[in-house]
Amino acid sequence: MRKFFFLFSLLTSIGSFSQVADFTASTTTICVGGSVTFTNLSVGASSFAWTFIDGASSQTSTLTNPTITYNIPGNYAVILTASNSSTSDTEIKTNFITVIPAATITLTSGAGSNNQSVCSNSPFTITYNITGATGANVTFSPLTAGATSSFVSSPSGGTLTISGSPTSAFTYSVATTGGSCISVSASGSIAITPAQTLSLSSAPATANQTVCLNSNIATINYSFGGSATNVTVTGLPTGVFYATTSLSASISGSPSTVGTYNFLVVTTGGSCPPDSLTGQIIADTSQVLTLQSAVPTTSQTVCINDSITDITYIIGGSATSASVTGLPSGITGTFLNGVLSIIGSSSVSGIHSYTVSTTGGGCPSVSQTGSITIDALPILTLTSAAATDTQTVCLNSAITAITYTFGGSATNVTISGLPTNVFYATTSMSASISGSPSTIGSANYMVVTSGGVCTPDTLMGQIIVDTIPTITLASAIGTEHQTICENANLSPLNFVIGGSATAATISGFPAGITSIMSTDTLLISGATSTTGVYPYVVTTNGGACPAVIFSDTLFVQSAPTLTFTSAPLTDSQTVCTNVAISPISYSYGGAATGITVVGLPNGITTSTTGNTLTITGTPIQAGTFNYLAITIGGVCSPDTLTGTITVESPFITLVSPTYTNNQLICMNTPIDTIQYLISGVVSTYDLPIGSSTSITPGAPDTLSIYGIPTVSGSYFYTIQYNGLCGNAIVVGNVTVLDSIVNNQI
Repeated sequence: MRKFFFLFSLLTSIGSFSQVADFTASTTTICVGGSVTFTNLSVGASSFAWTFIDGASSQTSTLTNPTITYNIPGNYAVILTASNSSTSDTEIKTNFITVIPAATITLTSGAGSNNQSVCSNSPFTITYNITGATGANVTFSPLTAGATSSFVSSPSGGTLTISGSPTSAFTYSVATTGGSCISVSASGSIAITPAQTLSLSSAPATANQTVCLNSNIATINYSFGGSATNVTVTGLPTGVFYATTSLSASISGSPSTVGTYNFLVVTTGGSCPPDSLTGQIIADTSQVLTLQSAVPTTSQTVCINDSITDITYIIGGSATSASVTGLPSGITGTFLNGVLSIIGSSSVSGIHSYTVSTTGGGCPSVSQTGSITIDALPILTLTSAAATDTQTVCLNSAITAITYTFGGSATNVTISGLPTNVFYATTSMSASISGSPSTIGSANYMVVTSGGVCTPDTLMGQIIVDTIPTITLASAIGTEHQTICENANLSPLNFVIGGSATAATISGFPAGITSIMSTDTLLISGATSTTGVYPYVVTTNGGACPAVIFSDTLFVQSAPTLTFTSAPLTDSQTVCTNVAISPISYSYGGAATGITVVGLPNGITTSTTGNTLTITGTPIQAGTFNYLAITIGGVCSPDTLTGTITVESPFITLVSPTYTNNQLICMNTPIDTIQYLISGVVSTYDLPIGSSTSITPGAPDTLSIYGIPTVSGSYFYTIQYNGLCGNAIVVGNVTVLDSIVNNQI
């Protein structure tokens, strides 16, 4: 620009001359510490003054072509003033020289971290700050060192991180990359300290074991190595200890306290983290098995399919359960809430030995034994002919031999209930009954097995020893010689048939009389319509002895009869007192021997002529008289006829309190009952509305007036008799008020 200006001035100025300052550089971009040679291009100048800005200070030079060294990075200006004797000119070039910082690599992870020792497989980290470069290369030796590197860029360079968990020692070198300056480098090394190691060298189960109290544990052995120099063990139960030798440790002893002990083995020594292992020792109490049921239950005998007596055991100590072996099918052992119960029944006969054993815990199992004997059922069978166990023989005659066999758990039999002079004998698995009974009767015998625990088997039999048949009156004395009415039931006539007789038959009875055997009793019953005298016979049958006969006589009478024989309606007549009645006649027949009459009014009597009874007389008593004529004599139910004699008299007589026929009451209030003795039929008039009347038959009859009047008023009522004996009339008054006035009626 200055050149253009200079040329322009030169062309436009007449007779003038101006200095032009200018320069160039060997390079305008250098690294820190690099040098630049400047070439002077000024025209018309005889002296030169240079100024170089290079950071915090500046350099100057009067050389025509000076060389300048830059030690601080940045962008810098260069100034040249070209002069002669008369004029000067200045050229300023800003940001002309660019000084690139030299690449740097600075350890930032701490002094010494670039050369350190780490535990095998333990992590490490080394960091570098990189400037003047855009990256960095890291080289590991050996290549399989187990470490890696990463670079994170920043405006000024970036951060290099080297990390990993190596298993072996290695060295590394770092060289910067990128930028225009010379690469710089750094190096370091990682040494490996062996990790502390700890391992179980005894059987795996030894690290977690359960032992009985005061019993030796299985020795637990550990090996340690690497940088570990020893171990410590904590958490062991009382009585258990540990000891170490070179690179090994052992735990042994006998726990003296019950409990669960979680122990810890930890390595010591060196700088690496300790290794550790855990284990557990459970100190248990002894297993306990105690019979809870009675001692005999462990050696019992039961019948096949019968329930055994429960056998129970208490499980304790360190035992957590129990099992049982050797039981027959159907009998089981069940463990619940600390108790083992053996229950059930079995169909398998024989002797069954069983064993109960505890389980669980670390102490030895304990056992108890017992036995259960299952007996087979006893068997008893009749082997002689089927009818031989129920036979009838004559007195002192030999019975047909009866034989039985027995088996199963039965070892013998007993026979009871045999008649006199009949015996039994047993041989191996059989029994026989024989003899000649010398006692009359029915012998119900029983054969019972013996041996074993099962319910014995039994069979029943009967030996009937016959004697002379018997027939005995069982009903009331006199029933064997009775008189009955035609068509009337025979009074119970019963005979007990005994001895060798098994039944009886009847003959001579009239039609309608029958018999039936019930057990040992002959029941004779029925009714007949045929009158007369009947000699009868009862004959036994059955058995071997001659029949027995019972005889007597049955008399059958005709029924009594009663017949009304006087004029019609004379048995239902009405007369006045002191006036004779029309005669009333009855005739009797059949087994009747007479007639009696009850219920006649005073003044009336009866008389009998032949088989006719006549009722006559003059009644002196008023009223309605229902009489009854009854036959008498014989055994049959009497025949009866009824009649009525009504005796009237013209009277109506008050018999209730005197005030009742003239009373004052309130409406809807009961009247006090008014009663009159009357003879014959009467009529009532003008009674209070709501009242009623009734007549009670008697001698004489009673008329009652009662009820609850529902309409007020003064009622003058009338009772009037109008009959064949004259007439009679009475009056009375019932006043019915609406309400009570001044509390007075």
